[in-house]
Amino acid sequence: MYQFGYNDEGKFVTKVDTFKDYFYYSAKHIDDILDIKQFDCTDTTIYKSLHEEEVYKVGYTSIKMRNQLGRDHPDRIFESDMSPEFNFVLDKKIEWSNKRNIMYFDIETWFDPENPKDNMPEKAKQPITSIQCYVPQVEKYFVFSWHPEHTKDYDEPKIIDDGTHVFMLCKEEESAILGFINTLNMSELNKIALKILSNGKGILAADESTGTMTKRLESVNVESSPENRLLFRETLFSSEGMKNCIGGVILYDETIKQTTKSKQTVPELISSYGALPGIKVDTGAKVLAGSTEEKITEGLDGLRERLKEYYKLGARFTKWRGVYNISDKYPSKLSIHSNAHALARYSSIVQECKMVPIVEPEVLMDGNHSAEDCFNKTSVVLKKCFEELDLHNIDLTGIILKPNMILAGASSDQKLSGEDVAKLTIRCLKENVPSEVPGIAFLSGGQSEVEATENLNLINKYNDSNFIMTYSYGRALQQSALKFWSKDINNIQDTQKIFNHRANMCTLAAQGKWSAELETK
Repeated sequence: MYQFGYNDEGKFVTKVDTFKDYFYYSAKHIDDILDIKQFDCTDTTIYKSLHEEEVYKVGYTSIKMRNQLGRDHPDRIFESDMSPEFNFVLDKKIEWSNKRNIMYFDIETWFDPENPKDNMPEKAKQPITSIQCYVPQVEKYFVFSWHPEHTKDYDEPKIIDDGTHVFMLCKEEESAILGFINTLNMSELNKIALKILSNGKGILAADESTGTMTKRLESVNVESSPENRLLFRETLFSSEGMKNCIGGVILYDETIKQTTKSKQTVPELISSYGALPGIKVDTGAKVLAGSTEEKITEGLDGLRERLKEYYKLGARFTKWRGVYNISDKYPSKLSIHSNAHALARYSSIVQECKMVPIVEPEVLMDGNHSAEDCFNKTSVVLKKCFEELDLHNIDLTGIILKPNMILAGASSDQKLSGEDVAKLTIRCLKENVPSEVPGIAFLSGGQSEVEATENLNLINKYNDSNFIMTYSYGRALQQSALKFWSKDINNIQDTQKIFNHRANMCTLAAQGKWSAELETK
C-alpha cells in the first residue's frame, strides 16, 4: 500500500506499507474455500458478525476471486464490499487531517458502436470527451468537456460559472484535460479564496477598530464596552444568515481573541457556521509624507509575527486597505505608487504565512468628481497595484480584490443610473484586473444598504467576465441590525432576523437574483 502526502514542513513524502486485504466468511461453511489457493484461511480466530454468527478472517490475493465468491455465496461472506484502502486506513488507525485534499471525479470517453473492441479500457483508443469532478474544499462541481461538432469553433474555452458548477467547453481533448489538471493543481490559497466567495456568499466586514465601533455604538446610545461589542458581533456570527450567505468574516484584533458565552473562541464560532475567520492587519491610514492631503496605510512592521499568531487563532485570510482621494490633483503618483507597494508587500508576507490577502485599494466617494473621473483614476490605481503584485511574485489565484464600484462623488450633481454603474464597473475591472484573480468582493463605500445591494445585483446581471462578483460589506450589512438591537440588546432573535434579511438580499444580488420587491417580503 502506497501513501502519498506532505509533512508539516510542506515536503512531499512517500511511504510504503505491506498490507494484505481480507474479508470474513461463515465459519460453518469455511470448507467452501479451504482449497482455493487465492484465499488464506490460516487465521483460526473466531470472530462474530453483527448477528452473532461465527466467522473467520480470510486474506486474499485476487479481487476477481473475492468478488466471484460474493456473487456465489452472498449470505456467507461479510465485508467483501470494503475497499483495500478502507481496510488499510481502518487497521492502521490513521488519523486523517482536516487539511486533507479530496477530489471526486468521473471520466467519460467516446463510444464507437461499429468497433466495440476499441471501446475497451485496456485499448484506450477512444478520446476522453468529458471529465467531471467535485472539490469539497471549495464546494464546487467542475465539468471539462468538448465535442468534435458542437465546440469545434471554440478557439478559447467557453467558461460558464453558475456559482456551484463551473463548465469549461473546449475545442479539443487536450484543452479539456489541461483544465482538469489545473483544477488538480489548484493552490491551497485559491481553494480558500473560492470557499469564501462561492455560491453567492460574501464577506461580513466586522473589523471596525475599537474607536470606530465606539462611535457606531454611541450613535445608537449603547455603551461601548468589550462585552457589548462582543455581544453585538456574537449575535450576528450565530445567525442563520451566516450559514447561508457569509463565506468569511473580517475581524479586528480585539474580537479574534475574545471568547463567547458558549466558551467558544470567536473564530471557532464563525467556523461552526461554515464561514472562514479573517483578520484586518493594517494599523490604519496615516498622513503621507510628501503629500499631506493624502494618506498611506501602515502596519508592515512586525506583520509576519502577528500573522503567525492570527493563524494559530484560526484566521485564514487577511485585509489591508489603501485609500485614495479624488480631486484635480489627487491621487498623486506618490500616493498611487506608495499604497500599491504597501499592498504588494503585505500580500507577499500574508501568502508566505499561508493565508489569503484581501487587496483593498479604495478610491473614495468623497468629493464632487464625475463617474468618468472615478473610472479613470480607479483604472490607474488598479493597474499600478497589479504591477506591484506581479513584481512581488504574488499568486493572483490566491487573493481577493476588494475595490470600489465606479460611482460619481457623494457631493456631485451627476446622477448615474444603476445600469451605468454596473457597466462602468465591469469595464474597469475587465481592463485592469488579470483574469487569474478568482473573485472580487466590493466594498459598499458609503452607499446605503439598498443602493449597495441594487448596484451589486446589476453588476452580476451584466457580468460578462469570469470573475466572481460578490460583496464585502460592513455598514451595508450591519446598520439596520445595529439600530434594531440598540433598542433591546438582549433581543437576539429579532436582531438576527434583521441581519438574516440583509445578508440574504446581498447574496441574491451576488447571483443577480435580487429585486426591489423582495426588500419588503
